[in-house]
Amino acid sequence: MSDNPEESADYLRFVYMYIDLATESVLNVFIKCSPSNDAETFLKSEVSETKLKVLKDRRVLNKQEYDTVNARPLDLYQFDIALLITLSINLFSAQQLPPPKRGWNNDPRKGDTSIAADLLRLRKMRNVIVGHCSKARLEKQKFEDNWKIVSDILLRLQHEVEPDKEAEMQRRIEEYRTRRLDPCLGEKYERKLKNWSHDISAIQKEVEDLAKKLEGFDVYFRNKSDKYERYIKLLIEGGQFVLLTYLKTEIAKRETDLRSILNRKKDVLKSVVCDQEALRKLYPLESECGSNTPDDFSSDTSSLSIIITHVLTPMRL
Repeated sequence: MSDNPEESADYLRFVYMYIDLATESVLNVFIKCSPSNDAETFLKSEVSETKLKVLKDRRVLNKQEYDTVNARPLDLYQFDIALLITLSINLFSAQQLPPPKRGWNNDPRKGDTSIAADLLRLRKMRNVIVGHCSKARLEKQKFEDNWKIVSDILLRLQHEVEPDKEAEMQRRIEEYRTRRLDPCLGEKYERKLKNWSHDISAIQKEVEDLAKKLEGFDVYFRNKSDKYERYIKLLIEGGQFVLLTYLKTEIAKRETDLRSILNRKKDVLKSVVCDQEALRKLYPLESECGSNTPDDFSSDTSSLSIIITHVLTPMRL
């Protein structure tokens, strides 16, 4: 627990605002995107039920989340923000919820203020909250920055769903900023934080287990000559975290840095990669800030896969 009362209070206010208002906003978005604004009928439809079973089998939804969605009677107000965002991404068509400009698997562009982009930002903010959970505090500047990010998102979502209530949302946001912290309310939020921490810990364990299989990937790369097959293998079985770990391991063996490797292989990549957007990510304009470390590509599966299959792997064959 923090020994700075002000920073602890700021953290709690931010958590309370996020859990209450952000969850409510995302639920309203989910209802708005549902056919005829009827989320319950949409979730009970045969198409949605089939998709939900697939998400459970793929472990996109855990058992508790799957049971919550399939509870009868269905109570949408039992859905937490993480579940609502996952369902929005996986159940709605591109017509119902247009994806972010950079897709669902990448961080949204700074100028992308679409509903989808804001959903990704809110999902990422949940991880920020959990990351500060053990200390239970937010430094003043981080509090101000994160508060503004979430506040701006909530107002944009409110404008999309019910623009006539935008002023009311602004008022409610300010109330959370100045509200008295009632210890009696703490249990509700503490329970939610524990659930989120448990979920993220479970994901981290899966990632660590996958990372232990890197030696198997190494053998696979040496013995397979078909780049397309390797690429698919990476996307399906690797995952972003394992790809990132593999990339860091290979760069360390070469005792150099990623930017130097990319510069040496520039002609090779330009000859085999046809996607100009992908090339621009790897070789940005001089006026743009280039990516120099593997972590800069941590959320970009496509770039990680290109680097591994076309830059690092050929050196081992």
